[in-house]
Amino acid sequence: MKKFLSKYGVVVGVVLALGLFIVLSVLIKEEPIKEMSSNMEEWLADTASDEYVVTVIAQTTCSHCINFKPVMQKANNEYEFKLYWLEADELTNNDYNTLTGTYDLDEYSGTPYTFITKNGEVLDHLSGERDYDTLIEFLEENNVIE
Repeated sequence: MKKFLSKYGVVVGVVLALGLFIVLSVLIKEEPIKEMSSNMEEWLADTASDEYVVTVIAQTTCSHCINFKPVMQKANNEYEFKLYWLEADELTNNDYNTLTGTYDLDEYSGTPYTFITKNGEVLDHLSGERDYDTLIEFLEENNVIE
C-alpha cells in the first residue's frame, strides 16, 4: 500500500478532490428563480396579458447563461417581476417552436437572449449576458421596475 501511495499518491489525491467537488456541486443547489416555468400555456397567457413579462432563453451548457442567471435572479429577488427563465435545450420541440414562433424574435441568434413582453408584443430585448447595473437600467427603461 505504501509503495502504491508513494507512486500514485498525487493522482489519488487529485481524483479524491475532484470527486468531492462533484459531490458538493450536486448537493449545493442555488435558490430557484421565482416564477421560473417551462409551461408554455402559462407563458403564452402571461405574455399576452397587460403585465410586463421578462423571458430569458438560455441553455444549460452556455457559460454566458450560467454567469447571467444569478444576476437575473438577484434582480428578480429584489424587484419581484414576472420572469420566465427557459432552458432551450430542455424544452420539447413543440415548446421550443412555440417559444420562438410566437413573437418576432429576429434578433435571437444565441443565448442568453432576454426579451420583455406586454399585451402580446415584444417591447425590447437584450442579447448576451449583462452585469447587474446594466440589467437594472434595461428593466427600468422598459418600465418593468421603478
